[in-house]
Amino acid sequence: MEAEEEAERDRLRKAAEQAAVQERIRAEEMKWKAWEEAEAIKEAEALAARRALLAAQYEEDKVRRMDLHRLRKEKESRLKKMTEPETTVSPVTDPANKGIPKVGSFVVKPAPDTMEWRDVAALSKDQLRDELTTCAQLKKSLKQEIVAWCDSFQAKMHRPPSLEEKQEIQPLYKRYSEVESHFRAVKARLDGDAKLVPVAEAPPVKSSSPTKLPPTNDAPSLQVILTNRKREVKKAIQDWTSAFQAAHGHLPSVQDKKEILSLYEDYAKIDAQLKNLKYSQSIFMQKDSWRD
Repeated sequence: MEAEEEAERDRLRKAAEQAAVQERIRAEEMKWKAWEEAEAIKEAEALAARRALLAAQYEEDKVRRMDLHRLRKEKESRLKKMTEPETTVSPVTDPANKGIPKVGSFVVKPAPDTMEWRDVAALSKDQLRDELTTCAQLKKSLKQEIVAWCDSFQAKMHRPPSLEEKQEIQPLYKRYSEVESHFRAVKARLDGDAKLVPVAEAPPVKSSSPTKLPPTNDAPSLQVILTNRKREVKKAIQDWTSAFQAAHGHLPSVQDKKEILSLYEDYAKIDAQLKNLKYSQSIFMQKDSWRD
């Protein structure tokens, strides 16, 4: 009996030991499985982060390539436009100081060119048309240079330039303003606004005889008439604005001002005629001083 009890105790002890071993093995397997799952999650997250980084780099490279391609095309177009009108542009410029904004650069300080315009009053109709075409081409070229500089600045700084930063291309703006002013004078002369002072119809003075041009005698009275008319139109606009504000309680907007668009057009036309008259008078005074 004692031997059987001892054998039973040994069997129970071995069964307990085996059960403990199996439990430890199961715990180790669960721990190993949890570690593998954690490592798989870490690898998946690292792979996703690498893919996101590669995608972001690809998009940045794509945008950079597109910007470079666009700037290259703009530079080629600018070069083509600047080389074509060189044979017809009348103002004398210094080729050494004529610079093209470098692609990708936003620090451009072109040298200011001194424009020597032709005398509008002494040009024929064909010459006026040629001068108008030249001014239009020059305006387009200058505008392309300004736009290219702004696009290059925005591509590099990721924002449009401010007014202070645009001081770097102030010579371009100044030259564009001069070209625009001359363009308006030529267009006004060609369209007939300058028929008030018909200088082109008078033959050119080739001798030293003190020949006086007749249109200058009527210029003061004409200037007074235009000035009075300008004051009347301005007063009409002011009266309409005051009446609108009194009726609606606020100043008129741009849409509201379309009701008096004709008054604004008359005002602009009279103002242009006055400027052209003053310009013509200054030309006549210079010619008279040269003849004297």
